[in-house]
Amino acid sequence: MFRALAFALATLALADDFRPVYHFVPKENWMNEPNGLIKIKSTWHLFYQHNPTANVWGNLNWAHATSSDLVQWTHQPLAITSENGVEAFTGTAYFDAENTSGLGSSTSPPYLAWYTGYFPSNGTQDQRLAFSVDDGVTWTKYPDNPIISAAQESPHDTTEGLESRDPKVFFHKASGKWVMVLAHGGQDKLTFWTSSDAKTWTWKSDLSADQIEGLPSGITGWEVPDMFQLPIEGTDETTWVLIITPADGSPAGGNGVLALTGSFDGSTFKADPVDPSTLWLDYGREFDGALSWENVAAADGRRILASVMNS
Repeated sequence: MFRALAFALATLALADDFRPVYHFVPKENWMNEPNGLIKIKSTWHLFYQHNPTANVWGNLNWAHATSSDLVQWTHQPLAITSENGVEAFTGTAYFDAENTSGLGSSTSPPYLAWYTGYFPSNGTQDQRLAFSVDDGVTWTKYPDNPIISAAQESPHDTTEGLESRDPKVFFHKASGKWVMVLAHGGQDKLTFWTSSDAKTWTWKSDLSADQIEGLPSGITGWEVPDMFQLPIEGTDETTWVLIITPADGSPAGGNGVLALTGSFDGSTFKADPVDPSTLWLDYGREFDGALSWENVAAADGRRILASVMNS
């Protein structure tokens, strides 16, 4: 079962009496979609795209807030910062329970965060890694970044690395591999990559519109993928769910969030035929860039998503 939260996009600091109570907003300036949503012990961690110096898009960092109940949030210092001409675009976080990355220890496994490095000087994008060994309080950038360079992406992206972003990463137990789902918005496709150590990646497959039976035309600008398994109600089976935020083609016009179901063998996602009546997670204009929390105990019984209200 999905539970969804929406965060208001705030562009300036407001007096407390006028700030939203239910919808999270930063202290001031620009925010957009959530990143790296993860529960660590009893604390919910919300990272999000944020410009700390202006009320416009740009100079993007991973800002950070924490909560015990998903309603009342405490602002934390910036987690992954823009520096040396590289901004920190959207990505995801996951617990490296077996320390496969070697960035923690057997007694203190790390939390990992994958994000897109964006070079505003030329528009190039690559994929990067950061890690935390103090339960998500502070984050250290992997010294050998990028983990996937623009040159590695270019055989699979005719935009030559300019439209390769928003890595969704999870550990696939059946294959014993890490899986990355990467968006290529300029080509309306996703690529799937695998790794044994969360640092060195190999391309495995593509997914594009022509591989999805029944997908309506005009759904373009694929971004911010999310992927996970959910139980099929009334059975002992599960299905894979793949979420995509297209820039165009939603029922309300412009951005929207759609969900595909299908099978996944650790390398290739095969989508079920699409029923257009159940394709979209929300029919309004204020649901964009949805991601779900990782590391939530199975006993909780929920898959909880957050999105940005984008107007």
